[in-house]
Amino acid sequence: MSCMTRIFAAALLILSSAAAVSCGKDDGREASEQPVWNSWTDRKSFVALLHKAPQEGKVYTSQQNYYDFKTRDTILNSRHERYGGYPLMYGIDFSTMTGTYYPKGTRVRHHTNMMKIFRQAWEENRAVPVCSWHLESPYAEASNPDLGGTVLPCRFCWQKKDEYPSFPERHRYQVAEILNNTGEAVTGQKCGDWFDDRVREVADIINQFVDEDGNPIPIIFRLWHELESWWAWWQVHDTREGEYQEFYRLTVSKFREYCPDAVILFAYCTDKYNSETPEKYMAYWPGDGYVDIMGYDDYTIGTGYDAVDMSVTRARVVSALAKEHGKIAMLCETLRPADEETPYQDIFFQDFVTPVVSDPQTSLSIFQVWGGADNTELRKVSFKGWYDSDMTIFNK
Repeated sequence: MSCMTRIFAAALLILSSAAAVSCGKDDGREASEQPVWNSWTDRKSFVALLHKAPQEGKVYTSQQNYYDFKTRDTILNSRHERYGGYPLMYGIDFSTMTGTYYPKGTRVRHHTNMMKIFRQAWEENRAVPVCSWHLESPYAEASNPDLGGTVLPCRFCWQKKDEYPSFPERHRYQVAEILNNTGEAVTGQKCGDWFDDRVREVADIINQFVDEDGNPIPIIFRLWHELESWWAWWQVHDTREGEYQEFYRLTVSKFREYCPDAVILFAYCTDKYNSETPEKYMAYWPGDGYVDIMGYDDYTIGTGYDAVDMSVTRARVVSALAKEHGKIAMLCETLRPADEETPYQDIFFQDFVTPVVSDPQTSLSIFQVWGGADNTELRKVSFKGWYDSDMTIFNK
């Protein structure tokens, strides 16, 4: 990207911020009548505010592990002291608080901490979780030496057989075994029964996501993400025609059955490869009735100025499809490696994220950074500027 293009990107951020500030005057509202961005109380209000954000030049920002429930049970942390506010969305993962791979004490501790954080974040900020689920393989036995020390037992699959040579290749199609209730999981159950128990565990947690009056608190749930990548057992390389879509629909149907009162927005999420054209993105689409958010991951953002145009193209593709299908558009994951030597960290948001979310042909409602968006000194500089921007929605 040329110097002139960088200047244009910065100017676009300023213009977008100004538009967001002035939009109340443009539509006849006083400044005090601007939307309260965390005023959602039910599904309708939740969806309405998510649609409204990009229309007014704004974007919700989430970060995975913004609150680390593995070691803490409170939303109070140094980030609040540094930025002066709180996020209205934050990423969590159900994988270490359910299942059989992690020790029971770990699962209970993580669940307990997460529930305290969840309730505090809601009571004080009306903040909602963006939930992922790196579900372990049904064949991931904790005592298996190949899996010793791994933090992602979802990787135990045929695709990773070089890393985990003990994986039973005859069980390559684990999704099919769940759908057909065949195979034999580590618990001795058929895989379909094993999966049903795992869903019920997460459903029990979601059913606890209620306020003090018992009303359900909205959540976003991203299912079986990066579907065309090569690192997890649910991805399409280990499924046959139609199986991924059927598995996604089965999962949504089970949660709707086991959490009938919950307010869940389900997100479909490709990796960068399948977000480059509409045809690729829709190749494994489970159906409009099973998806609320059309999302994608893109780790090319921030790799260099020559990658900006393609990053914008992906956002445009997903935004256009979301508009066509009446869904919400979301960038679900992006970030650069966390070390001081990685270039562009101090300008990551300003020079690379801003051109994507402020482009006039994109309409991303939510932007989620994976891991630590501010865990180096250089990143803190960039994240502080992003937090202070009028474009971004936090509880400032």
